[in-house]
Amino acid sequence: MGERLFSQKELDGIVKERLAREQRRYERELVELESGLETAGTNYRKLYIEELKRKSLLDAGFTLDNVEQYVKFIEDSEDVEAVKRQAKEISKLAGLDGSGKKETKDNGWNPFKQ
Repeated sequence: MGERLFSQKELDGIVKERLAREQRRYERELVELESGLETAGTNYRKLYIEELKRKSLLDAGFTLDNVEQYVKFIEDSEDVEAVKRQAKEISKLAGLDGSGKKETKDNGWNPFKQ
């Protein structure tokens, strides 16, 4: 028995069939990846907003220990400026001056104050 020889026409058919299979497989994988990206994108946006809340509270004067306690009071929002504004409002309600120190009222003369 000898080796089987293919004609050019048979070889072209085999190659076309193989390319068509690979093309279908590639298209299926592409659809799966695109659908995965859509859901992952929303998760990344939500994670970004959650971290922005924490950073805004730190910038507004809260200590690292207090951030987790107050982060729940900032509403979920896609607007970055709204998150920062809410953090500042919460710091004012908590009596912080933006540097992590409690605001004190001037009660008159203080000999140690220059």
